[in-house]
Amino acid sequence: MTTEVSQKELDEILRNHVWASMGVGMIPVPVADIAGLMGVQLAMIKKLAGLFQVEFFKEAAEKIIISFLGYSLFSGMIPIALSAIKAIPFIGQTIGSIISPAFCGASTYATGKVLIFHFQTGGAILSLDPKKMKEHYRQMFKEGRKFSKEIKPGGISGK
Repeated sequence: MTTEVSQKELDEILRNHVWASMGVGMIPVPVADIAGLMGVQLAMIKKLAGLFQVEFFKEAAEKIIISFLGYSLFSGMIPIALSAIKAIPFIGQTIGSIISPAFCGASTYATGKVLIFHFQTGGAILSLDPKKMKEHYRQMFKEGRKFSKEIKPGGISGK
């Protein structure tokens, strides 16, 4: 059984969480940004699960997020490197604060899109296999990079 959810509501949830994750990406403290990103994505998954009337399991959602972060830009080291670069005084913090928000926004966008697709097709959190969704996630990550550049308050640009 699938639950009907309005596209407007899904767009709003996705937009709000992309904004929040981009804000988290600006945290200048290494590792705090990754922890914040996971928190934003967990909140988004919980909200989406509620909309689709799918039972939420925090541990399963965390594993999904970690798997997807590992697929981002073909290497699990990218999120860690973006966070670690912020430890370099001034220059690292500046570079990290420019690059990290776009990465965080794209990651949240991709995670949200994959979960929305999965839930719309009747899937549950426990039935999502990140390995099977790897290519879809990567495609959505590419789309999310563009989305993060074009996002506007109050609406999804180009959509």
